[in-house]
Amino acid sequence: MKKSRDCYLKILESLVESRRRDKDYKFPMLSAETVSGLTEVFNDYLFSLWMSIGDTAFNEMDYRNSTDSLFEHLKRHTYD
Repeated sequence: MKKSRDCYLKILESLVESRRRDKDYKFPMLSAETVSGLTEVFNDYLFSLWMSIGDTAFNEMDYRNSTDSLFEHLKRHTYD
C-alpha cells in the first residue's frame, strides 16, 4: 500500500457517498495500486461505518447497496 490507510478510507467514503447520492453513478476506472489499497481497507471501512450508524441505518440509508456495488466494481477491476 503506497498511500496511507486514511487516504484509502477517504477515497472509499467519497466513492460510496457519490453512489448513495446518484444511483446511476459510474465508478471511475482506478489504478491497480488504488484498487489494491481500497481492497485492503474495505473491511475496516465497513466495520467502522456499520458500528457508527448501526445495521438498520446501514440498510435504510442505502449504504448496503452502495458498498456492495463498489465491492463488485473493485472485484471486476482487480489486477494481477
